[in-house]
Amino acid sequence: MQAVLYSKNSKSGVRIATVPRPSLMSTPYDPTSTGVIRFWHFRIIELISTFISYCMCLLRRLFPSIPGPYGEIADRQWVLCRVYCGGVNPVDAKFLYGDKLPHFLLPLVKWFVEGRICGIDFSGVVVEAPSDCGYAPGDAVFGTIPPFCGSFAEYVRAPTDFISHKPRNVSFVEASALPLVALTTMQAFDDNNLKIGQHVLILGASGGTGHIAVQIAKTKGARVTAVAGSRNVDFVKDLGADNAVAYDGSEDVLEALQTITSDHGLFDLVFDAVSSHDPRDANFAYESRIRNRTPPLLSGMYIFIGGVAKDWVFAHLKRFLGVDCFSSGRQLFWVRFPDSAKRLKSLQRFCETKQIKVKIATCMPFTEEGVQEAFRLQMNRRVVGKIVIKIATDIE
Repeated sequence: MQAVLYSKNSKSGVRIATVPRPSLMSTPYDPTSTGVIRFWHFRIIELISTFISYCMCLLRRLFPSIPGPYGEIADRQWVLCRVYCGGVNPVDAKFLYGDKLPHFLLPLVKWFVEGRICGIDFSGVVVEAPSDCGYAPGDAVFGTIPPFCGSFAEYVRAPTDFISHKPRNVSFVEASALPLVALTTMQAFDDNNLKIGQHVLILGASGGTGHIAVQIAKTKGARVTAVAGSRNVDFVKDLGADNAVAYDGSEDVLEALQTITSDHGLFDLVFDAVSSHDPRDANFAYESRIRNRTPPLLSGMYIFIGGVAKDWVFAHLKRFLGVDCFSSGRQLFWVRFPDSAKRLKSLQRFCETKQIKVKIATCMPFTEEGVQEAFRLQMNRRVVGKIVIKIATDIE
């Protein structure tokens, strides 16, 4: 089968190649087998990971208060799917420049992803399934693939707790663009108990994650203030934002937010889809500017979904050891894939009741040129909505 692989020899960092097709029982494609040194490095990493997991299990028996990885399923089932479309996310492109580690470790990141299949989001049709898993051949589904397994391929082996039935009123193109951004937003809002009547500020509201965050917040009955570029203000208002502020408008962003909080109350939650490890984002400095504002703008949690290496270390400590090293009122949120089917079912309902709609920026063909252009556009960071790669050619 054909798949999109990370490739250091490609100008865009990706290429299309032929790899073995997975089966219902296993995924035979192993990118670590491309070299002896690489093979043994990964075997050592697997042994270390297994040892750490074993030690954590022993610790949890002695100290039950230590949390385990979020949502892991003991008896996981899998289905084999033919992929129709794959949604491109910033994380897919970020593996090319290592956004979670210092830049001097970039060669290590590229070595790690080299030859792996890209992609997390997908939509498609089940072709093989166990009899008691809730899915049957011919079912239209959407969801995610475990990290580093890759969804930009003609076939994928998907865990049933990572997928759900596709919304009936949504195309395969639209469905493939939803899972990761919607799960990130829904989990972040649920974890921080966003309630009816609360005031939420969404930064980067016209982007792939931001424009879904606006709509998810509205389904929860929150008041939404959205920050986007001046050309996208009307777009975020159409999504349901109660207030929209242009970061490149004639009025200073903070002054505009100050006026809004004076009229409608402080922000109970900030969802920052802009800040990241990329030096280009440092110019915005939203968190420090919002926190240091007098009178204050924020009364609750500041959530960001990208950060510097230290923030990612803190996020891993919190996820796997239950140790919260973040200062009070701030959190780097990191999506959880296992056991996400329940939220995907909620997302299906939101789509079918027309509470959520996804904006498709562009749909690229499953060709060398199309895939490379999709990644180029994503890394350009000026996309309104989502980019999709149309992998199957026999769908509308």
